[in-house]
Amino acid sequence: RPTPAYEIIIILCRYLALMEEQSYLEAYVKELENILVGQPEIPAAPRIKGYVHFFRDEMDMAAQAWEAEEVRKEDWPGWLWLIQKIDRNSRLGYCYSLLGESEKAEECRQRILEESSQHSSFIGAQSYYTTRIFAPLSNKQKALHSLEQAVEEGFSFFGPVRYTTDPFLKSLHRNPVYEKLVKPKS
Repeated sequence: RPTPAYEIIIILCRYLALMEEQSYLEAYVKELENILVGQPEIPAAPRIKGYVHFFRDEMDMAAQAWEAEEVRKEDWPGWLWLIQKIDRNSRLGYCYSLLGESEKAEECRQRILEESSQHSSFIGAQSYYTTRIFAPLSNKQKALHSLEQAVEEGFSFFGPVRYTTDPFLKSLHRNPVYEKLVKPKS
């Protein structure tokens, strides 16, 4: 099945957020809002709403939207539904970390550990997705250790580009340890 337009716009917004291109970012965030106005009942509506708020730095509202997100097995081919659940929990955990709600962030981390143990293809996934939860915390060592584990465990969903284009890891950029970990091997 073809990739929905909103998924492509979310990917574009992720890049724009990393490049700090606020005017372009806001224009595409408005496109996401237009999709919601035109199709308010689509199953991905909470996911899209969460990203709209995330890209506007409204983390409490992003968390609220992502809490309402339901990842259904029938909406994703094969085991991809499970990676979507893990991704959802990492987005939530990131928001909760930023909001200082450490207990909720830890609950998200525990769900990631539980869900990632359900499939052999997720080697390293739990480390990568928990890195997102640790990244906004003041103790970057925890995030960098988790990212190092993901790399060592071979998590390469999209290769090194995954790490460098993830806005949830932006707070780790320019850290020498991070740069060494994500540098493509020659």
